[in-house]
Amino acid sequence: MIRRLVSRVIAVAAISIAPVVGFTESASAATPSGCSDVTQLGATAYVTFGGQTAASLKQYYSRSCNEYFSYLWVWDSFRASHSGWTVTLQECGPVGASNLWCVGTPPWNNTSQQEFWSNPGYSGCGDHFAAVRFVYNQYNVPQETDFARVC
Repeated sequence: MIRRLVSRVIAVAAISIAPVVGFTESASAATPSGCSDVTQLGATAYVTFGGQTAASLKQYYSRSCNEYFSYLWVWDSFRASHSGWTVTLQECGPVGASNLWCVGTPPWNNTSQQEFWSNPGYSGCGDHFAAVRFVYNQYNVPQETDFARVC
């Protein structure tokens, strides 16, 4: 049965909906504190282990907060057969003409948590992207979204 990948963020305008087979969502998903108007930027990136999709990585922007966020959702199918992963999220954006600045979160170690929001990233105009380091069973999988621009 096909289920929608993103219907869990309430009060979101212009979110891209991607159909995915076998994905189950949480009814309790949240938005960053004080920034309920987040909208997804660009395409979703996927974290995979041995051919199995473990998580979805997205980048969001809040116009009311004027901030960018990275967001990771660990799939139910991965959580059902795995536990104890480590997640570090980064939100990256431009500083000056040729510098990149990333704001990271402290890692969530040995967790089975499903949903992760980064700290807010640089709010300037330019190309931004979300990045994650997802570690499971000593396998380290970095992943990034494509660049997205909001000005």
